[in-house]
Amino acid sequence: SAWSGGGTSAVLTLTASSTATLGTSTVTITGTSGSLVNSVSVILTVNTGVATDYTLSASPSSVSIKQGSSGTSTIAVSPLNGFSGNVNLSASVLPSGVTGSFSPSTTGRTSTLKLTASSSAITGTFTVTIHGTSGSLSHTTTITLTVLR
Repeated sequence: SAWSGGGTSAVLTLTASSTATLGTSTVTITGTSGSLVNSVSVILTVNTGVATDYTLSASPSSVSIKQGSSGTSTIAVSPLNGFSGNVNLSASVLPSGVTGSFSPSTTGRTSTLKLTASSSAITGTFTVTIHGTSGSLSHTTTITLTVLR
């Protein structure tokens, strides 16, 4: 720590070592001048300095469905560095005649994506992109979707 200042104000800089204990503590700062004593308490939080985040994954990452039927994939939100928020999910690049719905559409853990092909859905193999957003964080994962006759 370093102390600088004079007069009516001062700056105290606290630096945590790489082995400092993580967590929150109360630090009491006491100033004295002759017989005058004043104290102030501040909350100090030591953390890893790494931003919280998450990743998305799909299981299975490949789904095959016939026209007129549906299939599912579980979308998992995996927290990184203490992430505890909810992620809003959506799907894009769905082929003509295929709809997708999430249950739930906002989650902090897992969601089931149900892909439903109409009886006239276009056949073939497609890449469906799953988007997840939470505040300023945004991530994607993909599913290979095959629609069969």
